[in-house]
Amino acid sequence: MTSSMDGCGEDFEQLLLFRRRYLQTEEPSDLIFPSKDILKSPHVQKWVYDTMFKEEEGVHLPHPRYRFRVLKGFMKILEAAMDDPVEDEISEDLATCLAAMLTQGVPNEYDALQDRKQVTYTLPSTEMLPPTVRMWELPSILAEDGETGLHTWQAALVLGTYLSTHGRHFIHGKSIMELAGGLGFISILCAKHLGAEKVLLTDGSPTIIKLAEGNVEMNGSEDIVERRVLKFGGLEVIDCLEDADGGELHYDVLLGADMLYDPDDFPALMLTLQTIFSYNPDLQFLLACTVRSEDTLDKFFKTCSQCPLNVQRLDVPKVPEQEQLGFFHDTFHEVHVYLITQAPGYITIPRAIDEDPLDIAERAYEEALEANVFHDWNNGGRSPSGTSAADSETLLDTQEADGDSTSTT
Repeated sequence: MTSSMDGCGEDFEQLLLFRRRYLQTEEPSDLIFPSKDILKSPHVQKWVYDTMFKEEEGVHLPHPRYRFRVLKGFMKILEAAMDDPVEDEISEDLATCLAAMLTQGVPNEYDALQDRKQVTYTLPSTEMLPPTVRMWELPSILAEDGETGLHTWQAALVLGTYLSTHGRHFIHGKSIMELAGGLGFISILCAKHLGAEKVLLTDGSPTIIKLAEGNVEMNGSEDIVERRVLKFGGLEVIDCLEDADGGELHYDVLLGADMLYDPDDFPALMLTLQTIFSYNPDLQFLLACTVRSEDTLDKFFKTCSQCPLNVQRLDVPKVPEQEQLGFFHDTFHEVHVYLITQAPGYITIPRAIDEDPLDIAERAYEEALEANVFHDWNNGGRSPSGTSAADSETLLDTQEADGDSTSTT
């Protein structure tokens, strides 16, 4: 950023937020452009060119077609803002940049969709130079095995916002494991900026894990973030919970975002969760869910109650889109964040040597059914989120002691 923009106050804040949204490659029609009076300034136009369109070694800019679309719209706004043909001028650098794009050609829309793009996510902050997470993504492409993890989804951005602002105590100094972590946005955030001691990033797709490795290394987090393939219900979970000598690996917090698509996957997911909880009884599981179907969420709550796991919805502030400072996301769909822990009556079964961890989870569930431990859980006045008033008060006290305020639904 150039010194010529120092001291411009609110005008500069508009420019900074505009640039942050641009680097996150928001749809050009969704970008919030600064006012015309601001954009007319020669200093502002120079700053926009220098920090958003000028290609230099070591500068990380969005995909060429995206830059072209934004610059084309920007120039139209500038032209409309020119009231005095003598006094008002359009930056020669910007005009030359657009002309060069038109002359050299930019990828067509189809080819651009096939290309990977670099996205820079900015932590919500009023700082002039806030922390960032840089990612290579392919938002319009499925992985070879049909997975959709080549894009950072809304629930991950909401979870990242919560962890960066109100939930840092969940991460700082803790051992973190992430399920269905995709290209690694949340895991990298925890390792790079939130003070996690160690992070295990998992995903069910070998293709996505391989791509995530590049993102982890690009952010300098390879010494903290380990990467493993883990399919729900798969035997790989044991490799995530034991070291090479068979010793148990401890995790304080489990993270997940946008995992609840198909209720048919819930049994496999619950087997994996029960196995992880059997190794880490005090584990806290933070799960961010985009509310696409209330019925799907209700089925998940019911599945949790049958373990039984305690589910509590956290009080995550909903920030209007125009007031967001980073990790920009739309607010059209609700995103809920839940804290999931072992509930009273959770059955922990001693593990026999070399016993399949999935057999352990199935045996725990069957013995719990036989013991009828679910009766009070399912009929004890639970809320729709699976949390009783007594449990909520206990969890509230715990979270408030840690500096966090929560509420239940």
